[in-house]
This record gives sequence, structure tokens and C-alpha cells, in this order.
Amino acid sequence: MKINRGVSFVSLALIISLVLFPNVVALANAQKGKIAPDFEVVDLKGNTFKLSEFNGKPVLLNFWATWCPPCLSELPEFERFFKEHGQEVHLVAVNLTVSEKSVDYVKRFVEDKNLSFPVYLDSHGLTAQHYLVRYVPTSYFLDENLEVKEIHIGPLKYEEIVQKFGL
Repeated sequence: MKINRGVSFVSLALIISLVLFPNVVALANAQKGKIAPDFEVVDLKGNTFKLSEFNGKPVLLNFWATWCPPCLSELPEFERFFKEHGQEVHLVAVNLTVSEKSVDYVKRFVEDKNLSFPVYLDSHGLTAQHYLVRYVPTSYFLDENLEVKEIHIGPLKYEEIVQKFGL
């Protein structure tokens, strides 16, 4: 039986790549037109949530940090959007907690800023790593089936968010 060495080499290279570089799979899944990868995070009260639980309504998935000036500029925009459209769209604000001083610091920050939208903690950085977040803020616009419609890097204004969701 003759083995096609070219095909075997390509197959072996692919397997080694997936083992050594698993984020390549996450990158392929977190692209426009694909279902967003599921993940699990904890809210400020310690309750666990999965992204898949937000199925049924469009989702604004945002990665941010308290030390990030562009993130700080969009927080009031998110607050306004949440107050006006929170019944129509899920706002999933994932704090890069692994880069923060502490969980308590994030909690105090949210309280001091009077943010009423839900904030979720990525305490180990796994969610941001799964989405290959390299810059903050980074936002993913998902439809009601959690398909990625758009990826936005940088701060958002209220009007942009409303326009992207067609509200």
C-alpha cells in the first residue's frame, strides 16, 4: 500500500498546529458570519453566566478595562444605550479583570461610575484569550442567534451602537 507523503505531511502539520496554537481555532470561530464562541463568566455578585444564555436577542459583547481611557469614554455611551435599549439588546460588558488591581477594585469602580448595565469578570483572562482580544475596547455585535455581525475595535458612541443594531 502506497502512502501519499504530501497528504500525510499536511495532515500532521495541521494536527501539530492545532495542538501548539489552539487560538487559531478561536480566531476562526470569532469571525464575522460565524457563531460566537461560547464562554463562561461571573457577574459582580458571583453569579455564573454563559454567552449562550443570551440567545434570542441581539448582543453587544464588549471587552474593556478600568485603566483604559478609550474604554472610559464609552462607558457613559453604554449606560445611555442600556437605559434606552436594554430590553431589546443584551449588553455583555466583560471586564479584563486579570489586568486589574483586584475584583473589589472593579466592583468599586462600577459603583462609583453608577453603571447599571451588567458587568462580567474575566478573572483569568480566558475569555479575552479565546476571542484573541489584543486591544481594548473591542466589541462584537451579535445577532439573536449569536452570529458575529461585526467586530469593532476602539470606543463606541451611542449613535454608532444604535445604527449597528438598526434601532
